[in-house]
Parts: sequence; structure tokens; C-alpha cells
Amino acid sequence: MSNTIRVTVVLENAGDEVAVEAGLMADIRRVEAEGVIDMGDNRPAPLSVPEDLVGQLGLREKMGLWGGRRCAGPLAAWIGGRRTFGDCLVVPAGRPVRVGNTALRLLDLVPEPVTGTLRPGPGIRV
Repeated sequence: MSNTIRVTVVLENAGDEVAVEAGLMADIRRVEAEGVIDMGDNRPAPLSVPEDLVGQLGLREKMGLWGGRRCAGPLAAWIGGRRTFGDCLVVPAGRPVRVGNTALRLLDLVPEPVTGTLRPGPGIRV
């Protein structure tokens, strides 16, 4: 049994959607990448995106979020057929996209370590 689950992640510049609708851009900047989920890490963490992908997407870098680490956004991410929005941590180029627990909770997806897949979570209960 592996301690890592690999998933397909589609990343978009969330700010491009408004620009496309206004006729200021032709297309939304988008990349498809391999994402990894570390089953041994249960710390809260957002998506971590390599700086080369941040550049391809044209995301704006920010400082001070997530303990003063480099962040960028606005980002939309499609994982497991679901979409979430927010900022991401910026990591060195060449690393895979890391799907952290915070992102999984926002998407309401639960990793299945035996099958190496994601399943829908229980949803939000009020």
C-alpha cells in the first residue's frame, strides 16, 4: 500500500474568467498537472503549486499568508470533478502539485488509501 495518492489536477487563473466574459481575453489560462496527496501528512495545507506553473497561469504572487510563505492567486482547481477557488502556496519548479488537506476539505473529497482514489465526502452537515 502506497502512502501517496496521485490525481489529475486542472489549474486555472480564476481572474481570467471575468476577463474572458468581458472580451478582454480569448481564453482562460489553464494547465493540467499531476497532483499528489500525502496520506501520512494530516496538517492543514492548501494546494502547493510549482513556480513554473504559477508563471504559466499568470497568477499574482502574495506574501504573508500561510505563515509568511510565498502564495499566489486567484486560482481555480478542478480535482475529482469538483472545483475550488483560492490561493496556493508557491513551491520550487519541478515538484508535483501537492493537494493538501485544506483543499480536500473544501472539495469534500476523501482519499481512499487502499484503492488509491478519491471519493465524495459526507458533505457539510448543519
